[in-house]
Amino acid sequence: MSHRADRTHDQRHHELAAEIAGYLDEPDAATLLTGPVITLEIDVDGTPLRFFSTSATLSTATDAALEGLHLETFLPADEETRRRFDQR
Repeated sequence: MSHRADRTHDQRHHELAAEIAGYLDEPDAATLLTGPVITLEIDVDGTPLRFFSTSATLSTATDAALEGLHLETFLPADEETRRRFDQR
């Protein structure tokens, strides 16, 4: 989120990034990820669910309603998370 705030200079994004940072524990330097994909981990009923996201921004000169629309999709990052969502 802070990357988007820096890129767009949108005050709302800066405020949201600051709020999110307030909920997070300070990461230990040894646990920081350096790979190309960083996962979002959510603990649900004692089970960590891991996701990665993809995003796209639509831009078109023919439809003003779609101009700048930002889509973000979260996908399972591991088999345990995938199995959790495959259960019906």
